[in-house]
Amino acid sequence: MTRYLIRAGMVPFESLSIPRVINRDLIGHNSGNLMYQAAVMRALMISDDVEFVPDRYLFNADNVDCSLKRRITRLFR
Repeated sequence: MTRYLIRAGMVPFESLSIPRVINRDLIGHNSGNLMYQAAVMRALMISDDVEFVPDRYLFNADNVDCSLKRRITRLFR
């Protein structure tokens, strides 16, 4: 299985309640982000063996320590 870690609040096929999406800002302050994310995911979905894991906007490169960066790299090669 190919796994992609994506910078996104949610994936398009995820069913979440509207209050949860708004309260956790899963659209990233801009509903246009959803269209862009959906387009990128659609382009990468070349088989049924693809999984997308959203980071839910929890991480920035500046606030992640090296050990977490290494762990993420191992999980999403």
